[in-house]
Amino acid sequence: MDKRTFPATDIRSIFRIVSKTEVNPVMLWSSSDSGWKRILAFNPADAYVYQCGTGGNTLSRFVEKNIGKLLVGYISYDLGMELMNVPSQHSRIDLPDICFYAYDNWVKFNERETIVHFTNEEFWYRIEAIIRKDPPESTAVVLPHFETKIKRKQYGKNFRRIIDHILNGDIYQANYTHQLHGVSKAEPVDIFLNLLKNNPVDFAAFIPTKAGNVMSMSPERFIRIKDRKIITEPIKGTRPRSDNDDNKMKQELLNSEKEEAELFMITDLLRNDLGKVCKIGSVNVIEKKGLKKLPAVWHTFSSIEGELRDDISPIEAWLSMSPGGSITGCPKKRAIEIIDELEDERRGVYTGSVGVIYPDGELDMNIAIRTVVQEGNRLSLGVGGGITLGSNETDEFDETMVKAESFRE
Repeated sequence: MDKRTFPATDIRSIFRIVSKTEVNPVMLWSSSDSGWKRILAFNPADAYVYQCGTGGNTLSRFVEKNIGKLLVGYISYDLGMELMNVPSQHSRIDLPDICFYAYDNWVKFNERETIVHFTNEEFWYRIEAIIRKDPPESTAVVLPHFETKIKRKQYGKNFRRIIDHILNGDIYQANYTHQLHGVSKAEPVDIFLNLLKNNPVDFAAFIPTKAGNVMSMSPERFIRIKDRKIITEPIKGTRPRSDNDDNKMKQELLNSEKEEAELFMITDLLRNDLGKVCKIGSVNVIEKKGLKKLPAVWHTFSSIEGELRDDISPIEAWLSMSPGGSITGCPKKRAIEIIDELEDERRGVYTGSVGVIYPDGELDMNIAIRTVVQEGNRLSLGVGGGITLGSNETDEFDETMVKAESFRE
């Protein structure tokens, strides 16, 4: 593997160029050093796709075969259902439930330099020629007008059914979601880069497939595994940002007993999930209640870490924890069953997991919230929130719309 550098360049400009000429270009973006590396790759050496219900999921084998390469892709929420043996009442969707690409060559961007990693010198010359081109003009895109599919009356009915399940002792919490839909004729990369402008997060990604494109603007890390150390950082608790009352909204979130209980409940669930794959005594909560500041919302989050058992591979640990507890509820399996009964359609990639396995083996995956899926001119955006006994129906619905605010016209 060779490595050469250029002075710092803008990944977004380069991505605009390669998206028009190269095969399966992927982009990872982070707004800070605590998220992903900023990565651009195209023309994969290998690819893996899988559809739920067809049997023979061999993602682990694909990962083993491509050790030392850059791997970028996603798994869907529906794959998590399959792994937990929960059948769905909804019809399948066209987008694959797993899509991963393996790259021999890629480019890493930071504030100081642009680093080209390559096994074939032709890639270096290709990048050199691209960087010398005049940057393409950015294209202004009117963001699609996402509209809710569910009626408020139906949302309220389903909300009350979740409360009944809680009162009956079936669950303690369920993460109930619904889909917004929109239409756009804009180029996928233009939509992605304009969404990124409004959503500077730590775990943003563009992943193309034959059936459509995944554009994830997630603020939430699901799991990171490096040198056998695993960390998960669930987000629970939301308040809107406000020009006039921003500090008030922040304090309201921090002081909310309901939001705190929801966060602690999911923290316990994920601590138990880590306990199944980690060495005894290694699991610890290292951040009990942190605060995230995003353009449209405040969030609270926690951080839990552990050390993987020697007999568990990183990919096995990731799959065993899917779908993530912060977007299901607890107990997880019963919450998933109830969610499928109440929601109108499959979630697909939404609340699945998008991410990267670096050549050194580090695995870093998000929870695919704030994620747009584009199929032709049709776009979908899932939104949701955790329902507990202390939840208020109107507040919960309004919170889902606040989460979509930065994606709307």
